[in-house]
Amino acid sequence: MAPLGNIRKLGTRLILFTGERSKEMMARFEENLYLKSVLEGIGNGEIPIYEFEGKDHGTVLEPAFELILKDMGI
Repeated sequence: MAPLGNIRKLGTRLILFTGERSKEMMARFEENLYLKSVLEGIGNGEIPIYEFEGKDHGTVLEPAFELILKDMGI
């Protein structure tokens, strides 16, 4: 909803996923970049961000799940 209103040092790993910029809501990717910057700026480790070509908010789940499983070593 408004993740920037809840910024804090995270206790878990965070990965950000967005659809292709031209298919997403205006500035969705940039909002995620800003969130990443603020979270890293307060001392969280590097937060990866992925933009999935050809995907939008509703179709990004499948490739995102694949990356999550790969990140978990599954």
